[in-house]
Amino acid sequence: MDLVEQFPAIVMVGIVVVVGASQFNRVVGSVLGMAFWVGIGILGHFFYARGGVIGFPGLPLSEGFFLLLCLGFFIVQVISFRNGRARAKMRESYREELRDES
Repeated sequence: MDLVEQFPAIVMVGIVVVVGASQFNRVVGSVLGMAFWVGIGILGHFFYARGGVIGFPGLPLSEGFFLLLCLGFFIVQVISFRNGRARAKMRESYREELRDES
């Protein structure tokens, strides 16, 4: 089974996994999202190198634009990861304050 031929299925399954993980733990979902977008960027590059085109019906994307989209989504995941870590630290700090008060 060629990964390039399975590209659309890989993207759909990956999105479902990342969204599902994010529902349970934002930090884990963000880490999976970062790995997903790096993997999709690499797979997409190989797809373009073999003469393929990625896009929407009737709207093909250039390789550069596709890779910029992957980079943009990767950056969104990095921001989500940082926000999730900050929230976790705030919760831990709040718990410590509650323990100190009692």
